[in-house]
Amino acid sequence: MNTNDKTQLYIKLKSIVRISGYGNIDTYKDFQKGTGEKIYKRSGGIEQFFIDELNLNNKKDLEIFTNNPKVTDKINQINILFTNQFSSNKARRTGFGTFEKFYTWYLKQGNTCHYCEIEQKKLSELFESTKITSTKFNATLHIERIIPKKPYSPNNCYLACSLCNNAKSDLISEKNFKLYFAPGIKKFYKDLYAGKIVNNY
Repeated sequence: MNTNDKTQLYIKLKSIVRISGYGNIDTYKDFQKGTGEKIYKRSGGIEQFFIDELNLNNKKDLEIFTNNPKVTDKINQINILFTNQFSSNKARRTGFGTFEKFYTWYLKQGNTCHYCEIEQKKLSELFESTKITSTKFNATLHIERIIPKKPYSPNNCYLACSLCNNAKSDLISEKNFKLYFAPGIKKFYKDLYAGKIVNNY
């Protein structure tokens, strides 16, 4: 396992699988309950688990990962996603099952609205430049259920901007929204971003 692979594995274990206790180790390794504690409690604790999984020599080697700003920044980004979009919503936790499944789904969305296709970066720029202002909404893409009456799940959810998410609501089907409404919203964002129109009121 090369250094890059070890780095990615550390980030995964620390912030996606979220290994923080012996019970997490049992789940991750498919151990019988209590096995993780039996193995690691007297041999270095959770740190020793990371050393073993990453095939490191000692705690000093592990400190390279824990003190690397690029690694900690990535972990912080993932932790924000966990807090804001997963742990704060019981229905999402139930529907997706684990944060790892949620995170895998989230990456596949590409930080783009499913309907009008605006990128998160451009949406953020529109809000930061005050070309769009709101007391209710921000630039964060919403987690939108395609069929509102069905639960949250990877098969029933997409990322959507606040405009598309709230316009569609439970009134319009995915197909009809894409056909009749998304093109207009896409043009609105495009012209606003290019400075062709203003959104003052």
